[in-house]
Amino acid sequence: MYIKMKQLKGIIRDMNMSHEEVARALFQGNKYPTLALSRVEKGLGSLTIPQLVELSNLSGLTLDQIVQPSKADWSAKLERGSITLEQGGFIVKINYSSGNCSIYSMEKQEGEMFKIDPELPLTEFINQINIRKWKLN
Repeated sequence: MYIKMKQLKGIIRDMNMSHEEVARALFQGNKYPTLALSRVEKGLGSLTIPQLVELSNLSGLTLDQIVQPSKADWSAKLERGSITLEQGGFIVKINYSSGNCSIYSMEKQEGEMFKIDPELPLTEFINQINIRKWKLN
């Protein structure tokens, strides 16, 4: 699954912050944060869950306003300390600090707990939960 970022340059422009300031905030510890952000803007890289949370905090936008999921994709909502993803009767909660996750099937009334690396790009995490969703079916 691919999550298409809305016009990231436009979001950054509307934030009243420079491109470099946003890059440093999102890519802390990266030797070349501006280059890393440019790669994401060009579709050559992907933001991690903590980076999406930071972008949401910096911009004041919700995750659904930042990412553009198609109708078949997961909807995302930022809650205190976690992200909730929903799709067709499945709910996934991610603690973006610890990496603790749960996936729950409302149809079968059962779920599973698992752990991820919080620095995993969101697209890779979505691939993992789609596999777990398939196993719960």
